[in-house]
Amino acid sequence: WSPDGRWLAFVAEDIDPEHYGVWVIELDRGQELFVGRGIHPRWSPDSRWLLVNSADGPYETPWLLEAGTWYPLQMHLPPDAQVVDWLP
Repeated sequence: WSPDGRWLAFVAEDIDPEHYGVWVIELDRGQELFVGRGIHPRWSPDSRWLLVNSADGPYETPWLLEAGTWYPLQMHLPPDAQVVDWLP
C-alpha cells in the first residue's frame, strides 16, 4: 500500500510473460495497470515514487516510477548494489 492509501502495488506471477511483474491499482477508480517486469516494489514516504527492482539480468537494476504517470527512470548503481528501502 502507498503511504497515502491511494495505490496498491504488487507482483503478480503468471505463466504469460506479458502479465508477470508489477501491477498497480488505483483504489478510487479500481483501475489496474501493469507497470513492468520487476520485483520488490517499495513506495516513497510521500507516495510520489514507486521503486521497483528489475527481474531481468544478473542484478536487480532499480527503477523509479512516478505515481500517476508511471514513467520509468533507471537508477545507476554499482554492479553489486541494490536498493533496500527509503530513508525518511
